[in-house]
Amino acid sequence: LCWICCTGQTHTRAEFIENVFGYKLLTGECFIPKIRVLTGQNAGRVIQLITVPPQFVSISLEESTGMPKSFNYVNGRYQEQIAPQDIVYTKYWNPDGTVRGVSPLAAARKVIAQSNDAYEASMKLIKNLGPMGILTISDDNIQYDQTQVDALQKKYEEKYGGPANYGKILITGGKMNWITTGAKAEDLGLWEGQKASMRDICNVY
Repeated sequence: LCWICCTGQTHTRAEFIENVFGYKLLTGECFIPKIRVLTGQNAGRVIQLITVPPQFVSISLEESTGMPKSFNYVNGRYQEQIAPQDIVYTKYWNPDGTVRGVSPLAAARKVIAQSNDAYEASMKLIKNLGPMGILTISDDNIQYDQTQVDALQKKYEEKYGGPANYGKILITGGKMNWITTGAKAEDLGLWEGQKASMRDICNVY
């Protein structure tokens, strides 16, 4: 018996197991089609196991029982319909009650988004170089009405909002004053937040 990945390359047993658990841990499920001998005295004997990416597999169900009747693999122009007896399907429990598995990462999606934003913010702070702050008009005689304030707020959010713009300096027209509005990455607790996110992600497993 040999083990093959989805690209057709023969793998060692360890690499095959790594593929199986990698797919299951990340996507919540893994599909392992069996390759059988087609003719001769060994017809029907399983000689190969392969792994295929779960995102390319759909499952057709029996109307009467709700059990899988076929596994449909579609990757580009290549299509294949696999019978249930010709595939090993391992998955995590899905609280939605569907036949597909659910990844543990689904429970940590907000933590992962927060962690990604923190990494992005840290990277942009280094890339943009420059202190956090605003250059503002220092003339006390100039007053903004609510419409102008809202327009400035919208413009600020469009140009400077989000982690990708973290660390940029906002510049306005007229006589300027400098107002400090931010802190260093360590002062913001980005690094400690990343440690907490790592613990949260590990806990879902």
